[in-house]
Amino acid sequence: MLQSKGKTVLALLGHSKGGDSVVTYAAKYDDIPKVVNVSGRFHLDKGITSRFGKDIFDRLKKEKRIQAHDVTASSGPDGWTLTEEDMNARLSHNMTAICRAIQKCSVLTIHGGADKTIPVEDAHEFTKYIKHHHLVVIEGASHNYNGAEHSKEMIQIAVDFMTAV
Repeated sequence: MLQSKGKTVLALLGHSKGGDSVVTYAAKYDDIPKVVNVSGRFHLDKGITSRFGKDIFDRLKKEKRIQAHDVTASSGPDGWTLTEEDMNARLSHNMTAICRAIQKCSVLTIHGGADKTIPVEDAHEFTKYIKHHHLVVIEGASHNYNGAEHSKEMIQIAVDFMTAV
């Protein structure tokens, strides 16, 4: 898709939900050589109530949209709007099928070994279903790669992968 707009795209990188988005892009278009999935979630039905509260589905059904606050985040945005449509879209994604659809693109998943937002086990699931997949787990790193050591390591791994011939 991007190349049809006159763009030369060598790689895409996304973190967390963005990681799932770049994997989904690769499955749909398979027109870029490399994707970096940083701390993406494989099991999209997991982690919802722990992040948004046990009553999240009832609140969304009643209100259709709510101001969400991630109770597991130690830093980052204070909140955002979560809609019932967003939640339904998340739950309708079949990551197994999405990953199996990637045929040409090479995918690197980087995940923090101490990630409390998305378990490192999710990273291993991508390996099972993506044909050309590499996995790097950064021991001790959190979901947001807090600390200079972990963030520098994650960035270097991603850059090395994206620029390798």
